[in-house]
Amino acid sequence: MQIDLPLDPSTERLLAAELRSGETVLWQSSSDPRRSFRLGLLILLFAVPWTAFAIFWMTMAARGNVVFALFGLPFVGVGCAMFAAPWWAARRARRLGYALTTDRAIILTPRFFGTVSVRSFSPADLGDVERVQRKDGGGDLIFAREYVGGTSDSGPRQRQIGFMGIPDVRTVQTQIETLNKSYAAPR
Repeated sequence: MQIDLPLDPSTERLLAAELRSGETVLWQSSSDPRRSFRLGLLILLFAVPWTAFAIFWMTMAARGNVVFALFGLPFVGVGCAMFAAPWWAARRARRLGYALTTDRAIILTPRFFGTVSVRSFSPADLGDVERVQRKDGGGDLIFAREYVGGTSDSGPRQRQIGFMGIPDVRTVQTQIETLNKSYAAPR
């Protein structure tokens, strides 16, 4: 059994400000940055041939026209950004905040320029939670799915929403089920 991952201090302040009167936190955690780093390694593997080809292309283009070779700079820049993907993914995971309170589940997602997205799920929204558990006991609790983007060829993509990459996923699911039962019981 893993212990919960501490929230980033700025995320913890945002969570405290988000709480309603009388609402208390039952559980809180961030996402596992090691897991996010490993997923970012897939992008890094693609970055190697991408950047190598961009540099090769610029070198070959520079033989004919130096100005023409400069058109390859954005591609090298994208390659460098892909090399940083695992570290950016781990940083973002550390800043994510998940909380289960006496009234709801809260997801705090950092955005650009210091903004944050706050999603709340009432007990009614948490009726059919899907648990994806890894061998170490960590995993994902999926509350909902959103369809985003897509083309006529590929169709819409599905994005899972929930507590992703959390330790001891079964215990958190049990706490959600307890919260659901307390709201389903007559008051």
